Amino acid sequence: MEDLAKLSKVNVKKNEELPGFGLNYTMSKPSEDSMLFRVELTRPSSFSISSAIIKSLIVACVAVTFTLLGKIPHEDLRLVATVALWIAGAVAWLLHSKLESEAVVAESVLAVRGLGLQIFSETKGGEIRDLVFIEAHNIREILIVEGFTAMKVITYIGIELISVHQKKPALVLPFQHFELPIACLVEVTKGLRETIDLGVAQKSSSN
Repeated sequence: MEDLAKLSKVNVKKNEELPGFGLNYTMSKPSEDSMLFRVELTRPSSFSISSAIIKSLIVACVAVTFTLLGKIPHEDLRLVATVALWIAGAVAWLLHSKLESEAVVAESVLAVRGLGLQIFSETKGGEIRDLVFIEAHNIREILIVEGFTAMKVITYIGIELISVHQKKPALVLPFQHFELPIACLVEVTKGLRETIDLGVAQKSSSN
């Protein structure tokens, strides 16, 4: 698992910051027969306003509750309540830190000629998640797709799989957490197709 994350630093061909998207885009060539495309948050460890607000609320709630504890007349009951409050505050803090460390900060697609595509993401805590391997002969097409929301049009990469249900083709999305500019989408799509020899794979699967 750790080796996958290290591949982004091997034989880097392009390393570009996308300031309008808050991302860093990397294209590397780990071997002669592979290409890795990776996007990551520009500052994954930077100060987070939402995180600061949540932690401030936890501290504020604990402080207010401590003030109310002073009004409990029975000393033993006040001691039990104080210990319970410390435990509750510590648990809340740890749960928030855990959720924060599980936030996705990078997504990658590794294309290997003769094999297929390896899709995975990385969390702030350094964990490899959402690991998916797609064999080349199971890929029908790699294309750029448009999606619509109430506010704007979102463009992304879709990997269409060969399915027995022709009317409902399966679609895998390699970059689900981050929005990329069209130029990057075009380069990634072209690089994936060329690396896995998509045209050759399509002919072999049809035969």
